[in-house]
Amino acid sequence: MMKKLTIRCTTLDLVEVDPICGMESDFIRMKLKDNNGCDGGRPLSLPIPAHTLVMVLYYCKKRGKIKLSHYQGDDDDENLSAQQLKEFDTKFVNYIRLYPDSSVFLNIFDAALKLRVKHLYDLILDDVASICDKLSAKKLEKTIQVGRIYGPKDITSFNWAYSINATHVKLDTPI
Repeated sequence: MMKKLTIRCTTLDLVEVDPICGMESDFIRMKLKDNNGCDGGRPLSLPIPAHTLVMVLYYCKKRGKIKLSHYQGDDDDENLSAQQLKEFDTKFVNYIRLYPDSSVFLNIFDAALKLRVKHLYDLILDDVASICDKLSAKKLEKTIQVGRIYGPKDITSFNWAYSINATHVKLDTPI
């Protein structure tokens, strides 16, 4: 019998997790392996809104299926599988950008951290870095409203830090 994992969201909705999501999410893989939260009918509570969780699980499931089709021999060309993953990633990020509310983007980023979906986390960081590269320091300060929280001395240090190429920032340590 296949292990099941059910997650209770902040909206109190119950979301059943497909085990294939464990191919992308270290957290889900660990919970399924340890059978933690999978037995006794008690769902695992996570501080993630249901809509966001469903989107992140969709991302994990789709990437898992693409990888699985390659591993099972359905797809002889490794480059084709890598190309399919890259195309899906691009479509997913473009879909997120369609939301007028930036909180969706931030919620997905937060969920990627909590579920330890390293590739999604890196993908969002790279996207944010590419957006920031197109903005001047003044426009970036205005966009993220740095002046509300930090003083002029802090902003000067942010300008210096911003000049460092942020596209190479990756999540290397476990959360």
